[in-house]
Amino acid sequence: MNKTLFNTELMTYEERKENIDRELSTEFFEEINRDDINKGRTMAESYSGWFSDRIAQYLVHSHDIDNPGKTEYPFFANDHDYYRTGQAKAILLTDQLDSWVDPLSWKKYEIERYSDKDEYIQHLFGVDNLAVNDLRRFIRMGLHKSLKGLDLEDYSFRTIQGLKKLQMIIQMGCTKNTDKTFLNYFDGDRSINDIADIYGITHQNVTKKITRICKNALKKVRTQEGCTGLNEEVDNKLSA
Repeated sequence: MNKTLFNTELMTYEERKENIDRELSTEFFEEINRDDINKGRTMAESYSGWFSDRIAQYLVHSHDIDNPGKTEYPFFANDHDYYRTGQAKAILLTDQLDSWVDPLSWKKYEIERYSDKDEYIQHLFGVDNLAVNDLRRFIRMGLHKSLKGLDLEDYSFRTIQGLKKLQMIIQMGCTKNTDKTFLNYFDGDRSINDIADIYGITHQNVTKKITRICKNALKKVRTQEGCTGLNEEVDNKLSA
């Protein structure tokens, strides 16, 4: 099918488009998409994703298109070509400069888990109760970096102490400098997909990396007897 579907003897965009419409079996395309969806594959790692990209490249590299990157809907052959453009750099810069979004989602999570904030704090900040998902949520909201996005007047000293403690626990999970650099991209604005695009990896690999850091953090903090030293360090920083 490839020889007739991707006939490179056809020169113009319209010729190639008509050829795709004529040669491509809708049933075949639906079948490979359904198979990838059933197996939980993303477009980045699936055959249907590769096949869609192959069709797009075939069309935009028609001989009557001088530069695929300068069409009405720009197309780049790979991530490297895209990130060389001024548009991509501007998007990344804008993301970095975006201010922290309001903390409503954090408060919503508190309310959903516990009606009483103090009870929630006692549960969440207890080392034995901490779970990987708790730390991952904290990281994705950007609170592991800074609490400046929160209106600290709304939180008690005890709450702030617990948040600072979580920040330190997460840092314990970083086994190398690249882990800290990786975490810095989570600012409460960027999604996992945004960070996957920046690193040129899949959504799943980003999630795996966060999970590894969180598991390392919990493993280390639980080896410390009662976290006495950790609590004292937090107290000293808060009273400084």
